[in-house]
Amino acid sequence: MSNITIALIDTDESYLTPIELKFIHSFGDQAKYIVITDINYLEQFFSKPQDIDIMVIDEKLYDHSYDRHNIGKIFLLTDDREDQNTEECSNRIYKYSSDVEVFNQIITNSPIDKLNLVKDKETKVIMVYSPIGGSGKTALSLGISSALSKTHKKVLYINTETIQSFFIYLQDFHFLSNDKLHNFFTKDADIISFLSEVIENEFFDYVLPVRQSISSLNIQLEQYQELIEKLKDIKLYDYIILDTSTEFNAQKTKLMGRCNKIILITGEDSYSKCKIASFLENIDYGGFNRFIFVSNVWNSQPSAKAVNMDPNKKFTVSEYIQKWEDSNNVTISMLGDNVNYNNIIKLL
Repeated sequence: MSNITIALIDTDESYLTPIELKFIHSFGDQAKYIVITDINYLEQFFSKPQDIDIMVIDEKLYDHSYDRHNIGKIFLLTDDREDQNTEECSNRIYKYSSDVEVFNQIITNSPIDKLNLVKDKETKVIMVYSPIGGSGKTALSLGISSALSKTHKKVLYINTETIQSFFIYLQDFHFLSNDKLHNFFTKDADIISFLSEVIENEFFDYVLPVRQSISSLNIQLEQYQELIEKLKDIKLYDYIILDTSTEFNAQKTKLMGRCNKIILITGEDSYSKCKIASFLENIDYGGFNRFIFVSNVWNSQPSAKAVNMDPNKKFTVSEYIQKWEDSNNVTISMLGDNVNYNNIIKLL
């Protein structure tokens, strides 16, 4: 039996189809789907009382007479990108964003907690970590986030680094204000009510970057752990990707313990091998298949011998990541198309 009714209204059926498929993939038969592409039928449809939880409609087709119907949330598809950037127009979505972005904006700004949706699959938390500075953690984190979103997964990227710079990969962004950041991390806060204020989307959702250092704002890793537990409870996301800093301490160990998988980045040089060896002395990384080892090679394809298990190592490298030809012009979309990152998501 359906829990909610979702109406998608636009004259272009080919435009609505991928958005409808994302709803079906996420909610299956828990939702009733109404797709209207004929203007005459649209008038006929609203000639009778309607109960709709979420309605997505081209703003050129919208009529204020629809307000008398029982509609929980209305999203207007607009041709003007600027229309979606004002607080008063939070229900407006730029029509020509990708279908992933349109879908994610609808879900993020819908009262999911009131829709009584229950998804069978748990939210998987994936940590990307390396004790080696400059190992490519952020590029990999964003890459697997983008790659997962392109397989129609609902993904949230969270950067927990003290100094954040991931925004260099984004097309458009702004910084998260200190007050909204602290509200988001308040222990007893209703997480749903703050999501739209602290999260934006570019193929996948991401918590906005912070201008100041996290430590100066007195945000600790244990607060991230509490936040993740709340996000897992609402079951809004398929994956949460944690991009973490290089330091290793008791808080980092506890956070690792709450993750489904930890992607550990190493390298092929002596310094990287020494760092990884020292790190592995401090954790139990075998037996549970939770650690995925990948190597940033930064040069040519490794030899056939190097791809297999190195007898001098205590772990197997699952993927060797090749250097970008022009790293200064890499975009989120390009990261998501990278073959190495797509190989890694198959292991999650």
